[in-house]
Amino acid sequence: MRNVFMDVSLILALLKQNISDGMWEKFILTQETVVCLSLCLSFHGLNPLMEAVLYQPNLTANIVGALVPKQQQENVEFWEMRCTQEFVLFLFICLFTVLHLLFGHSLPNILSRIQVLCQYVPPETMERLLQITDTVTYTKINFYLCFIYVHIILIFHFLTLYPNKRQCGFTPLMYALWKSPEIENSILSSLIPKMADAEFWKLTLNEMSDFEGCNVVHLSLMNPHDRDLYRLKCLQQQMAPNVWNELLEMKTVGLVCLFFFCLYSIVYFIFRPKTNRPKKHHSKWPVV
Repeated sequence: MRNVFMDVSLILALLKQNISDGMWEKFILTQETVVCLSLCLSFHGLNPLMEAVLYQPNLTANIVGALVPKQQQENVEFWEMRCTQEFVLFLFICLFTVLHLLFGHSLPNILSRIQVLCQYVPPETMERLLQITDTVTYTKINFYLCFIYVHIILIFHFLTLYPNKRQCGFTPLMYALWKSPEIENSILSSLIPKMADAEFWKLTLNEMSDFEGCNVVHLSLMNPHDRDLYRLKCLQQQMAPNVWNELLEMKTVGLVCLFFFCLYSIVYFIFRPKTNRPKKHHSKWPVV
């Protein structure tokens, strides 16, 4: 699925001809194993469909159809699978759904890739996926292993205030606004639930990073690609004016900078250079 130099649909067709149906179903439901050596732990990685969504810029119905189970309408668990895709300083393990992975590598043909995926995802499941945020998981031992990165007082602060797991990261819409090189009204419409209310628009990131407190407007401005003004206009058209005004007044809370500022201050205080001050010369005779 990571081969971008050949037609993957032909490769899949050849493999499917030489593999039994039962074994093929087992393959497409299997997630790879991701091992984090620093934590001595293993996690669920990508399944074949997730690999195709993440790496293939030309996602076709033939590719998706070959990687979807026969009973996809009933297999809700398949569509809501989570995969471990990022380790942040070996502190946080980020879990994504297949919709988040659409924007993982900022690939082109965004709208066509969304439309192909929507052909196979059941409507009720798609509504749930549009509102699911990525999950940031971490444990207390992660903080101790990365002690050199964070000031000791802040570590104890986070260990006491935050649970081991919380679900308050990116929705697929947020991820698209942050990463996607293409943003159109049609793309945004396909990523917004039909029953989207003000609470959906006011979701903010809460993952202990520089993204702390960011809403959809902040993430749109953080997109490294051009056409910032156009993205903002498209986003504004999708919500009520009063909600847009409230989003403009919301502030972010950057935490990583605070981490390293405190760390730097402690290190500087301990290892600061000593100034060589001239010793005072005491004499009972006046110096002329």
